[in-house]
Amino acid sequence: MAEPRGVPKNFIENVETLAEVVSGFFMEPGRVTLEDTELKPLEELELDESVPRYYESGISVIKGGSGNLSSLWPEPSVLGFVGKIMGDEVAELDDDSKDAFGELMNQLWGRLRLSYGKNVGEPVDFSQPEINPLESVAQAKELPFVYTLPATLEVGEGKYPFFFLFDQDAVDWMDSLEAPEATVTSTEGKAVPAGTAEGEEAAAVTGVPVEKDYFKVSQEKMELILDIKLPAIVSLGKAEMPIKEILKLGPGSVIELNKAEDEPVELLIGDKVIATGEVVIAGTNFALRVKEVVSRMERIKRLRK
Repeated sequence: MAEPRGVPKNFIENVETLAEVVSGFFMEPGRVTLEDTELKPLEELELDESVPRYYESGISVIKGGSGNLSSLWPEPSVLGFVGKIMGDEVAELDDDSKDAFGELMNQLWGRLRLSYGKNVGEPVDFSQPEINPLESVAQAKELPFVYTLPATLEVGEGKYPFFFLFDQDAVDWMDSLEAPEATVTSTEGKAVPAGTAEGEEAAAVTGVPVEKDYFKVSQEKMELILDIKLPAIVSLGKAEMPIKEILKLGPGSVIELNKAEDEPVELLIGDKVIATGEVVIAGTNFALRVKEVVSRMERIKRLRK
């Protein structure tokens, strides 16, 4: 049995970047947090026997590195965050909710792939993540991994626990990426740690730039991103016209659109329809009374087209 060991620093830092993915996916503040500072042997994995089913979703590093990584999700966690995506409670996974689960896994593993590409200095490729249902705790403990690490997906007030899983090759690869501590030479010729106040002072005096990690996105920055305003367009309809008809346009011209008068108009963000409704008057301005909002699941499907 493997011995407990520390979590590779690059994995901790790269998991922090998942806040951007989670917040953007659910459209509210979110992140992934690690619940331990050590990787524990898989044999010590503590799973709730009362949970009817677990789901595994993992990848293999196929370029730029080596090893296998996975995640193990108790069914209540999956049903909880899928319900947030679908906009309603989910009692069991159907095809649509499985698609939602799969899309979140694609985005989380995709961000980790990009983060490790930054660590390696060249593109890193992961295999396509798949979702495998496990019908018992015994099946989960037979998975071909060496280490486990408890984690939590946080979305707004919701918390959904799960586990990361690592094989030995993946851990060895992460260890190989650990760079020696960066230093700066002071005016006395002494090497001082770059991340300390003494290192910053030495860099300022000697003119040596200290590399900073601008890739990590803090929770506060994500909240600022979510406050960014995007142009919203209300579309009454569309029409195709030959150039000769466009050239004839003038005051009094009538253009027939492709919508009947009782059909709802569309609210678009970018070129994606997110809601439909009817045009009303609010004070002296036109306004849109929203009657139906496109579900998060439908938005995911449209974004994938």
